[in-house]
Amino acid sequence: MKYLLGVDFGGSSSKATLLGKDGRVYATASQEYSTYYPHNGWAEQDPEDSWIAFVKNVRSLLAESGVKAEDIVAISLDAATHTAVLLDENDKPVRNAIYWTDTRASAEAAELREKYGSEIINLSYNNVSSLWTLPQLMWLCKHEPETIQKTRKVLAVKDYVRYRLTGDFVTDDIEAMGFLLLDANKNEWSERLCADTIVIAGTTDTVMEVYAAGANSLGQATVKLATAGRICSITDHAVVDPCLVTYRHVIDGLWYPGTATKSCAASNRWYRDTFGGNFGEMSDAAAQVARGSDGLFFHPYLQGEITPYLDDKLRASFVGATGHHTKAHFNRAVLEGIAFSMKDCYHTLERLGIAPKEAVLIGGGAKAPLWRQIMADMLGIPLHTVSDVDSSLGSAILAGVATGVFASHQEAADKCIRIQDEITPDPEGIAFYEERFKLYKQIADALAPIYHQL
Repeated sequence: MKYLLGVDFGGSSSKATLLGKDGRVYATASQEYSTYYPHNGWAEQDPEDSWIAFVKNVRSLLAESGVKAEDIVAISLDAATHTAVLLDENDKPVRNAIYWTDTRASAEAAELREKYGSEIINLSYNNVSSLWTLPQLMWLCKHEPETIQKTRKVLAVKDYVRYRLTGDFVTDDIEAMGFLLLDANKNEWSERLCADTIVIAGTTDTVMEVYAAGANSLGQATVKLATAGRICSITDHAVVDPCLVTYRHVIDGLWYPGTATKSCAASNRWYRDTFGGNFGEMSDAAAQVARGSDGLFFHPYLQGEITPYLDDKLRASFVGATGHHTKAHFNRAVLEGIAFSMKDCYHTLERLGIAPKEAVLIGGGAKAPLWRQIMADMLGIPLHTVSDVDSSLGSAILAGVATGVFASHQEAADKCIRIQDEITPDPEGIAFYEERFKLYKQIADALAPIYHQL
């Protein structure tokens, strides 16, 4: 039996999937690691944590399955979008990696937009903001010149792990777009944007989740409830808009433009870690609270927001609290607030004419029944779940196609991807959340000027 190993490096943990040639998942493993917030708006991760998580996950998979390492014919890696690792002349990390939700480079992003905004979006298909590697490098040049002086290579976090495994530095065009250094028209590094810079990158986790969900044909879509929240529609062309994040699909000729809310499951995890509890208990308590959380609103802008605001200065808030509200109300308000933010994203896709009529629900949040129903009611579309969906599974499937274990993307999908169930939106829930969303937006608009003064 031939086996395929897919490994994902997400925002809060690394996940690994051992997939057989027969399309069966033989073992999975997960290892958490930390994100550090040394200053307001900053977010960093230690690249070494990703390597340690990889080693632990592989050992766990082999122990659980009894599979011999030599029977694994291919390994594929993916990671949270373009978190850059800087290496010195000895190929050692110079500092912690700046995570993509970090907002420290807001001023540099604004400078780029002002001077070169139209040129960059024409080259890269994406608008400039602090989430991209290019403004982050500019920030380091200004504030940590000693770091830049030591830097010889810039690569994506998963490719740091790949380097540790193989000694090679390789890249692909999907992650390269996330560095904001790729000429997407020519599908090659832009001489204009990255002259004299060595850049090593790799494939992102979202495209692997999209792939593992079976969203591999025109018109299909995914709704992702992970560290960040994404709604991605599959198109046959690049959809360029300031409020979108646009990437190539791993299947030639396809793209997956999508929206992004920065702090999706990250908000839920922050709430858990700050106020105590566990996700199961939080969800059970929230289920006892009626829709609308008795007038309590949560805006999940812990790290600013992308779609549709493009504003790094936005902040998270609870609004409407009274003495009547219990922790259970706050639990539900967090889930609803994230869903409201995703509804904001959905309206952006509607404006562009690429909003899905149904979608596959992916990410860790897809495992929570209450959150699934809230999302279906909020978006007003059926949501499907897929068994074993994870970016590490997508990586394993792609490894199988690349090595000939599967003859085609279609054969791989037929063997490995299984629709589990459908979450049908409740008409009463649709109507309720449509009205509440108007108030959610009013609050966000009213507070934005205040946030800019903080």
